[in-house]
Amino acid sequence: MNDGPDLRLVSWWNLPQTTAADWAHAAGDIARAAAVAAPGELFGDLARVCAGLVGWKLFTVLAIDHRQRLARRFYTSDPASYPIGGAKSFYGSELGATAFTDGRAFIARDHQELTRVFPDHELISSLGCGAALNVPVRHHGRVVGSVNILDVPNSYSESDAALIGPLAQYCAATLAEIAVG
Repeated sequence: MNDGPDLRLVSWWNLPQTTAADWAHAAGDIARAAAVAAPGELFGDLARVCAGLVGWKLFTVLAIDHRQRLARRFYTSDPASYPIGGAKSFYGSELGATAFTDGRAFIARDHQELTRVFPDHELISSLGCGAALNVPVRHHGRVVGSVNILDVPNSYSESDAALIGPLAQYCAATLAEIAVG
């Protein structure tokens, strides 16, 4: 488990040329969607972009309700397993402390780390997922949500968080409208 990169200090311009070109194209797509799309469309566009950049089997977006200490699902790629509107408490957990409170990306690299951190690890595993990247989204310094991508074990690293973090930030204003507290 890592301490989570500080996504405000990402040097995306130092990426390999092809990755930088893909990232710049993706940033343009997400910026346009953030300006004109409804929340579901924006999150769907982000899911598509993330699939191309780092891949995933499950993609969700959560909005944070700080008053009730809950993370509520507002987008999902798998509504049967993870329906929109689902909520989970995050206070007192390692994930909550890292991503939702401290605002640092959280990476679980394998089944062992998923089991330790996610109460729903059996469902996650049943979907073929063994790694998770949870990227916090901040608005005026406060975490208002997270973008969560899951895939097979050892799928994600700090460099993936560096790719996805700035793109997830385009959802900040939308998640701030949805988030409570």
